[in-house]
Amino acid sequence: MINYLNLVINEPRWGILVSFYYFLLAISSGTMIVALLPGFLGNPITDKVFKKASYASLIALLIVPLVLIAKLLQPMRFIFLFNPMYFNPLSPLAWGGLLLTAYGAVLVFFMYQRGWIGIKQSQTAMRETVAAGESGIRGITLGLFFLGLAVTLLPPAELIVVHGKAFWRGDLLPVYFFTSILAGAAVLAALLSIYEEEANIRFYTNIMIISITLSVIWIILRSISLTTGGTEEVLALKKWWSNSVFLTGEVLLGLIVPFVLLVRGGTKYVSVRIIIASVLAIVGVFAMRYVVIAIGTTAILP
Repeated sequence: MINYLNLVINEPRWGILVSFYYFLLAISSGTMIVALLPGFLGNPITDKVFKKASYASLIALLIVPLVLIAKLLQPMRFIFLFNPMYFNPLSPLAWGGLLLTAYGAVLVFFMYQRGWIGIKQSQTAMRETVAAGESGIRGITLGLFFLGLAVTLLPPAELIVVHGKAFWRGDLLPVYFFTSILAGAAVLAALLSIYEEEANIRFYTNIMIISITLSVIWIILRSISLTTGGTEEVLALKKWWSNSVFLTGEVLLGLIVPFVLLVRGGTKYVSVRIIIASVLAIVGVFAMRYVVIAIGTTAILP
């Protein structure tokens, strides 16, 4: 009876809000990571692309506190996450609060240096500022990239520490959350297509194709690993593959259809195909977050 009561009390009530929270993290971090990738690969980063990525990342990040407050119900509980007096070094949520604060601060500072927010500078003054602090900007850019990678690993870090959830166990879970790269590439590909900017668009659609392929491989490997597990793992596998959101939202609309649209040949309606594929991929990433939460909280032995 005591064990039963403990199970009920400790059961996390996670659902659509937590899924949306993880989805916003994917959009924010994935967009910045993908926008910065060309620079690390030796290709120039155009200001237009990076400016769009920065705004998309910042907007998604600004919605995160609202979602967390709605989930926690009391604003003061959200503020406690950032209070050093209540900091718990063993809590992924506590470290997550610091990580998101650092990521947001670096992003805002970089956008301010570029003249994209704050007091508007003249083009000449902006170029002088950028030239004077080029090494500092490179350091901030590198910091943004690694902070973005850390944000993609925040959700699995928060899930793995929850005991008794077979679907959240295993070394493969963190890899799944790198679908943030797919979300970021989809956001940029859609924006570039909408504004009819051809620069780098093929780069981002190729990243989408690679990310979709890796996601399918992950699903196959994770299914095999659950098959070879115990009773809880088999139960999680059955609930996973019988979930309509997973089959329809993630696999069909989020992976298969975008892949077909992106690899299809021909020059007719290219922009339309890219926009549709990008929107569906973004929907698929949200479905993936929702399925991970839904299956993780329901696939437990009675």
